[in-house]
Amino acid sequence: MAEIGHLECLVCGKTFQIPKFINFENYDGQVVCQHCESLLHIKLVQSKVRQYKVVEESFRRETADELFQIMNEAERKFGQKIEKSDDKNK
Repeated sequence: MAEIGHLECLVCGKTFQIPKFINFENYDGQVVCQHCESLLHIKLVQSKVRQYKVVEESFRRETADELFQIMNEAERKFGQKIEKSDDKNK
């Protein structure tokens, strides 16, 4: 069981700190696990968890540079050339 101000992530199982700006007495909203970056919904009433569920696993999205690196690795593995586009309309 996690201590006050901390939650155990429903996705990765690790304990993470609830942001300090959240009112532990009464909160109904979303938090992000600092370990796996999953988006979670929590409802606190009188400092007790009343609801807790996963909204989206691994909420974090890769940057364009990270995606390009992944594509380059796939190119090396599968031998197909992938061009980086600077066209924002695509």
